[in-house]
Amino acid sequence: VSHDTITTVATLSEAEKTTLLAWIEAERLKRYKYFHQERDFIVALAGISETMRHMEPRESRKAALPGLLARLDIPDMAYIPLGRASDPYCRVLRVLEAEGTVFSTHSRAPVLICFEVVQEASPPRAATGSTSQAATYDQDTLECIQATYAALFFRSASCDLTTDDNPPPEDAVSLASIKDIVGQNIQATIMRRTSKTAYDMSLAKLMEPTVFGESWAAKKKRLQAASPYGHLRGWNVVSLISKSHDDMRQEVFVLQLIAQIQGIFRDAHLPLWLRAYRIVSTGHSTGLIETITDAQSLDAIKKSKPSTSLKDHFDQTYPAPAARDLATLNFMHSLVGYSLVCYILQVKDRHNGNILLDSEGHVIHIDFGFVLGIAPGGGWSLESQPPFKLTKDMVDVLGGVASPLFAQFVELFTHGFLALQRNAEKIITMVEIMMHKATYPCFQNRDVVKDLQKLRDRFVETLPMDDTVEHAVKLVKLSYKNKWTKRYDQFQKITNGILP
Repeated sequence: VSHDTITTVATLSEAEKTTLLAWIEAERLKRYKYFHQERDFIVALAGISETMRHMEPRESRKAALPGLLARLDIPDMAYIPLGRASDPYCRVLRVLEAEGTVFSTHSRAPVLICFEVVQEASPPRAATGSTSQAATYDQDTLECIQATYAALFFRSASCDLTTDDNPPPEDAVSLASIKDIVGQNIQATIMRRTSKTAYDMSLAKLMEPTVFGESWAAKKKRLQAASPYGHLRGWNVVSLISKSHDDMRQEVFVLQLIAQIQGIFRDAHLPLWLRAYRIVSTGHSTGLIETITDAQSLDAIKKSKPSTSLKDHFDQTYPAPAARDLATLNFMHSLVGYSLVCYILQVKDRHNGNILLDSEGHVIHIDFGFVLGIAPGGGWSLESQPPFKLTKDMVDVLGGVASPLFAQFVELFTHGFLALQRNAEKIITMVEIMMHKATYPCFQNRDVVKDLQKLRDRFVETLPMDDTVEHAVKLVKLSYKNKWTKRYDQFQKITNGILP
């Protein structure tokens, strides 16, 4: 408090002092009330899932949810706590009871909840790195990569992505296809393969509308037309998932690591794509999750169109060549990004229920309950062998292993690995800090010192450039059509009905 302020207060009359103190107390009570009302609102949101979890029979849950949501008390200044501190304030107007749904599993009942909100300020226009900027490497690096590709892929027919489960020699990458790509400007090559029309138009306008059902934009338009608040400036719809009976602190931590990796790719000017969605852990067994709109799991896509491959899905969803090219490019960029994440962080339980595909073609991984050394089945895990999941179904979307786009996949994977290697300490330090007395499942009853060393080993920091490139390419070869990936997918199909 300044000297002038003290002097000013001292000159007030007793009546003025009383009025000032009353105003200060009223403001204090407002803040106190706001804090506690928001806290109670968040607790109530997280508690909805817990109420649903205990409701039997399970078949009655969906019918009971609208009534439960209607009883949700929304304070005057409530907001959804899934944004950043710099995001504009969005006040909750009401809950949309009819738009909610519950996802019943064996032991949990996550609930999707939709709200109408009003934004009271325009969002800041933050400068972000362009995901379309070309990767820049010196000539020595490019020549090293080119030479290593030639040595690895074309040494002999036996070196061409061969395991018992891998494709025949005629499917192998050709020398000409690699030389057409390696050493050239990555983004220039990409732009030549993609019609400008696809960049000028939204993919939502170019794809078949029936594939993903009602789009999020169409849903908002429908709800706005029916809402008494739809005329308000800044009106919007937001959604979240309330989840209970699950410690989501580990998932929050993994998403922080993914955000760090995303930043490393951006700083390296690589067009790799990741989605670090937001989670708030509201207790030791409850939390709120940002919903990923306009996306379905690979399992759901395959169940909606039986006997359909991913390539068939892209062909049917994006009938216009320009749209299909752009969606395939998005698929490749995100597939590279998540392949690197899954290898470095050892993300397991990668069945098709935990891998989403959005309406723009991006792959999005969810559910990070098994990372950094733990996996379903423990030491007997079927996923312990492959570095990451890379199936023939995925590679066929790119045109197969002999395609230029798969060659770009390998090149971008190598560039991404080199970028992570140069920034290994950023990831290792975050993990090392959290290992100290953490209660996350990935650190419980583990030799954390050994796990940390394994994490460091995956970056192969001591390898020279040419050996690092060779190592990265071998990771792709080992992952492609790996028989243990197939067996885990088959296990999930038999036990949980999740389609491979």
